[in-house]
Amino acid sequence: MSAEKTDVDKQAREHAAPLSGMAVLVAAVFLGFLVWFAWVFTQGEDPGDVSVSVETAAPVTETTPVTEPAPVTETAPTTTPETPPAAEGTLEESVPTETPEQTPPASE
Repeated sequence: MSAEKTDVDKQAREHAAPLSGMAVLVAAVFLGFLVWFAWVFTQGEDPGDVSVSVETAAPVTETTPVTEPAPVTETAPTTTPETPPAAEGTLEESVPTETPEQTPPASE
């Protein structure tokens, strides 16, 4: 399916404003990128005075002892929150739910 009328010069004249706008936008983004890139490099961290020697640093007086982890204590049993009763006419009303106290013990 090709177009019947392909006058490229006429199409270029009719679309000059949108094409020019897109070209200006691409140029502005490129220029903005260059400005941002230059700003990042000029604002970089300067190492400053790197002539500090080890002797001028604060001496280490003691080390922090390694402590053993705290013993594991028994935690409280988990409880399930009580579910409010279902509204009348809902599906949940007819479905029985089991709580841990109602579950029969497993036979081995």
